[in-house]
Amino acid sequence: MNGNLAQFADDLRPYLLRLQVSLDNLSGLFSWSARPTEAQLEIRTAEMQRSAKETSDRATKLRDFLQAALEHDAGITQETMAGWIVKRQTARLHARADLLEQSAILAAELAALTAVEAERITMAAVNARRQAIALQIEREAGSGL
Repeated sequence: MNGNLAQFADDLRPYLLRLQVSLDNLSGLFSWSARPTEAQLEIRTAEMQRSAKETSDRATKLRDFLQAALEHDAGITQETMAGWIVKRQTARLHARADLLEQSAILAAELAALTAVEAERITMAAVNARRQAIALQIEREAGSGL
């Protein structure tokens, strides 16, 4: 990071947009007007399943990095930061800000990956429920109920 808040926002934006897309997709699964067909759900779920392992591995790495970064930042006491301020050690303050900005971006990426996983699982659940209901209706129709 270079201390530029506009750059920070630009770096964060793609993950926030991906998160919004996943949340919109989740919402669309339950919308009567945009409800996908069973075939559409199966295709999209299969596409997402292919990248699930990669997504899971990336999410694990992000969680580990974030944990380490947060523990590092928690180790910086208020007294230490006050000393940096008094001594005008802006390089240390910028380094801390850089680490926190990077952590925020990775947290947003993790949120987006988690939302994609929630989307995949929700699509599978909706499809499974639809199949169960269809089979139940077929069985009841066949039994004359």
